[in-house]
Amino acid sequence: MSRTPVCLTIVFVFFVNTGFCSELSVIRLHDGNVIKGNVISLKDGVYTIKTSSLGTMKIKDSEVDEIVKAKNKTASAEKDLSTELESVQKTLMDDEGIMELIKSLQSDPIMQRILDNPEVLDAVNSLDLEVLLKNDDFKKLLTNPTVHEINTKVKGKTEQDKIKK
Repeated sequence: MSRTPVCLTIVFVFFVNTGFCSELSVIRLHDGNVIKGNVISLKDGVYTIKTSSLGTMKIKDSEVDEIVKAKNKTASAEKDLSTELESVQKTLMDDEGIMELIKSLQSDPIMQRILDNPEVLDAVNSLDLEVLLKNDDFKKLLTNPTVHEINTKVKGKTEQDKIKK
């Protein structure tokens, strides 16, 4: 199995978990309420959402009916995200310890289902947060302890790289 889809998936999980991938979304709740804001993270079944009018909110995944992206994403923002993704992917590929953690995920049943799901892989490749946040396996992957360890290491390395520059 190629390491590239696994790495790209982990990179995207990192961006979702750290809020790098946040974009304006419309969150429809089961009770009929609608919230507009940036999905900052999904951790332990709870979304953190930053809104302009209500500040930062926490909403249980079980209360969310759907999340759709707002229609104002610019080509420039998409290019910036793509550049950041490439940078984080390089950080992953260059670190032997992180790569060992990623290899250990290849046998994880949730990761296997994600890698076998063409819709999820297409969403990862096209940076489609809306599709990913609707996928139960992807949401479960966000809570995986190995993924959290990878995120912590990548975040530390990217912060170190920023300091060096």
